[in-house]
Amino acid sequence: MKYTFVCDPNECDALLEFTARDGFDFPNGVVKITCPCGRQMQYISANIIEQEQQKEEAPVETIEYLQKQATEAIKTSNHWQKEIGRLRSQIIDVVDEIYAGNWTDEEDIAHTLCQIIDYSPTKEIEFTATMRFTGRIDVPANEVNSFDLSSVLEDAYVDINNGDVVIDEYHLEDAAEC
Repeated sequence: MKYTFVCDPNECDALLEFTARDGFDFPNGVVKITCPCGRQMQYISANIIEQEQQKEEAPVETIEYLQKQATEAIKTSNHWQKEIGRLRSQIIDVVDEIYAGNWTDEEDIAHTLCQIIDYSPTKEIEFTATMRFTGRIDVPANEVNSFDLSSVLEDAYVDINNGDVVIDEYHLEDAAEC
């Protein structure tokens, strides 16, 4: 069944068509649908949809695409099930060795567990560094007396070509002519 509702035609003029399969008995009793504008919509009609329209088949391309997606999902699931089994087995072996008293070095245990799960632990180190740089700048001869080197260099910045280093802040402490 296809049911049609409208909002106030003088104000919002929204039209809503609601389709439900047979057997749900919609609308059963009082039907209230609220329009996005906030008004109560008016129920104006119900039409029977022909059986052929209700059972439209999905296009072949869609079915083939879904079958391919399902096959890929199964492969991925199988891979992760095997990987979980491998990890579980290796971790159980380590735990058994520890309880048997064959392994007591904590660093060696941590290193072995990291190898099993392909993890490289890191430790963040905070640092302070001082950098000195030299350079040259051409200044018009008639502006040399009023030239302020600090104001030109205040836009200097620190950049580093290492993705593991983070520069939190920097500032120019001193700028002087040589």
